[in-house]
Amino acid sequence: MTIIITKNGKEAQKIEKSNFENEKEVQEYIKENPESLPLYEVKSDVQLLILKREFSTTSGPADAIGIDRDGDLYIIETKLYKNPDKRTVLAQVLDYGAAIWKNTDFNYFINMIEEEIRSRFNLSFEEKLTEFFDLDDDELERVKENLQNNLDKGIFKFVVLMDKIDDRLKDLIIFMNQNTSFDIYGVELDLYKFDGSEIIIPRLFGGEVKKEIKNGKVNIRKEVGEEYHLNKRSKNVQKWFRELKEFILKNNSNFTISTPESFISFKLNGLNVFTFRFHNTNIDMDGLLGFCIQKRVEYLNSRLKLSKKIGPYQRNRNDREKGRGLPRIRIESENTLNDAKRFIEFYIKNIEGEKKRKEKDYCE
Repeated sequence: MTIIITKNGKEAQKIEKSNFENEKEVQEYIKENPESLPLYEVKSDVQLLILKREFSTTSGPADAIGIDRDGDLYIIETKLYKNPDKRTVLAQVLDYGAAIWKNTDFNYFINMIEEEIRSRFNLSFEEKLTEFFDLDDDELERVKENLQNNLDKGIFKFVVLMDKIDDRLKDLIIFMNQNTSFDIYGVELDLYKFDGSEIIIPRLFGGEVKKEIKNGKVNIRKEVGEEYHLNKRSKNVQKWFRELKEFILKNNSNFTISTPESFISFKLNGLNVFTFRFHNTNIDMDGLLGFCIQKRVEYLNSRLKLSKKIGPYQRNRNDREKGRGLPRIRIESENTLNDAKRFIEFYIKNIEGEKKRKEKDYCE
């Protein structure tokens, strides 16, 4: 493909596609510019931190390992189209995943990553996660918990990165995503060079299947059950959640409960109304995601007269820039448990209004 560059609508210049010299050049580019992987087409607002290049496994070195804010792990394998090994690239990246799952425990993984992170950023692994994703202490613990769970269960996202992906591989990626629980993405990078700058045009394949899954056409999300979340938590945390569950269902028996690995949610007509995230000694309960969140929590605090104010939980920089977020209560005592009940009762009574406030720019 040829692209045209102009200046003020004039002086058009035609630029032909360039070639990456070798796979190392692609690997280095992705390490420094992970946002060039169009994973946002699958997972909105995703940020990817490349933890290590040439991650050693018993099946050979994986080209790169990355992590996102949810603790999801990405195994990235690069291949140039001219490389004869391109025909086996999918088997290769899956082989790395199997090797990491079988032979790499959490502590060993962290030790391998720690050395790389310190040499690149002069920060510890935890410090880099906190800085890069703008985490508080509880959010950091959640990321680490999810990371450990993904390692233990072999839950990875696989990225095949090439300068050209043939139709056969595209079809195979879509087939695997449609018929298995694997998350596999093909990324094709077009490189152009102009006036000392590089222009990258990325294209993602395989994401269309995962969007259908998220929209409910194909549902492979794993339900882990309530005890998965409550096990090893304090007795108070277990008691508080069970009491709130009974309170929610008593107020409206139409709620359904979903238990994916990161949280427990209570849904009404498919909409997440309440979400619970568990820590050792407390629970974070969130209401509906909405815009103008600061104004919203001020209203809720003045209306509900709680013992401890609701705070706006904003997951990332994009939430802060757009003024959206989740009203959050931290349940850590009997007083905050009663706060949560007042919050739940208000939401259930005003659910139609709350659903409207979920819409963009609705700020009343």
